[in-house]
Amino acid sequence: MDFGGFGDSSDSSGSGGSGDLGAGLEDSPALLGRESELSRIARLIEAADGTGPRVLVLTGEPGAGKSALVDRAIARAAERDCGVLRVRGCEGEQDLGFAGVHQLLRPVLPGLDRLPAHQRDALRHALGMDRADGASAPDALTIRTAVLTLLLDAAAERPLLIAVDDAQWLDVGSLDVLAFAARRLDGEPVSLLLAARDGSVPARFDRDFPHLSAGPLDRAAAGRLLDAQPRPPQGRIRSQILTQAAGNPLALIELTRAFSRDPAGREYAAGGSLPLTARLEDLFAADLPTLPSATRRALLLVAAAGTAQLSEIPGVEGAEVWEPAEQAGLVRVDGGRVRLRHPLVRSAVQQAATFAERRAAHLALAAALAHEPDRRAWHLAAAALGSDEEIAEALAESARRFQHRGGHAAAATALERAAELT
Repeated sequence: MDFGGFGDSSDSSGSGGSGDLGAGLEDSPALLGRESELSRIARLIEAADGTGPRVLVLTGEPGAGKSALVDRAIARAAERDCGVLRVRGCEGEQDLGFAGVHQLLRPVLPGLDRLPAHQRDALRHALGMDRADGASAPDALTIRTAVLTLLLDAAAERPLLIAVDDAQWLDVGSLDVLAFAARRLDGEPVSLLLAARDGSVPARFDRDFPHLSAGPLDRAAAGRLLDAQPRPPQGRIRSQILTQAAGNPLALIELTRAFSRDPAGREYAAGGSLPLTARLEDLFAADLPTLPSATRRALLLVAAAGTAQLSEIPGVEGAEVWEPAEQAGLVRVDGGRVRLRHPLVRSAVQQAATFAERRAAHLALAAALAHEPDRRAWHLAAAALGSDEEIAEALAESARRFQHRGGHAAAATALERAAELT
């Protein structure tokens, strides 16, 4: 494909009662059939200013609606006047030490100066806010204690919800910090909701904390979701969608859109034997050929960058380039950020591009990130055609910086990739 130049039910009787997370469901079709999950998450939020479990791990297959549940939890926490800190795992930052912690703590970083000096200095060092200047790497315990102190300071003002989405893509250092904090929340006005894909729950959260599975919708709930679509399917097509989607909310929505484009269902009838994730990727990819080349190029850059900041996407000017992708339901643009509709959009865009197009995207991003040598090195590595000593050395230098900040896992990953290029 040409990428434009790249070769428990909820109580709805009141607005403040127990289990009232489901308020507003009529405005959230993606949450239809999720009353039990909403009730359990409501109890977690209420525990932030009362008693009960402080941590909940939400699991589900791609398209199960985990992000919609996290979004509703955040909205409910805000309604209860709780503070919210949020982090979303990003494939493009998985190898950057403490990238997730940096994203999580940005709203409370002004409180750094209230920390004990050794904690403040260690955390600033770990987040790359201070130059190394030959100082030794900060102790891991000090970094984790600093983050916990900062979180509890924030919660002293009002109860706090920590919301973690796509945890399977968080860097190891950030996962270590979150697990350390999670084990120390008993009696504190803090709740932690962590969402991850089935089979990809980070090991630190796999056994020690309560789990909630967002499983497939039953047929009645799936039918309600179909009826909430702009053009509800009927008859044979409805039955086929219910069978192929197997209770997956995103599949129900996207298959309905697909059949509305192809009422005979010829294009999708053969997809029943494919894994669900592959079918969804195919459905998202089906929209790509209809987009202008400039829009496809912009989508590929976003997919390769793994970032939501428009300012970091080179050569994309004007909001109009995103309009076709927004109309196709692939992205949402809000101010200076662009958000892919679903992680499977990212994989669909990348798979639809040729190797040459993906390589050109990484090279363009590397050129635009001269001021961020760690991310630049990884984009260069993604574009490498074989052994490359210069890129290997850039990765080795990145590893040394990570090591100096206490990001040992990220350093090891960078060294491993450097060895592959040597």
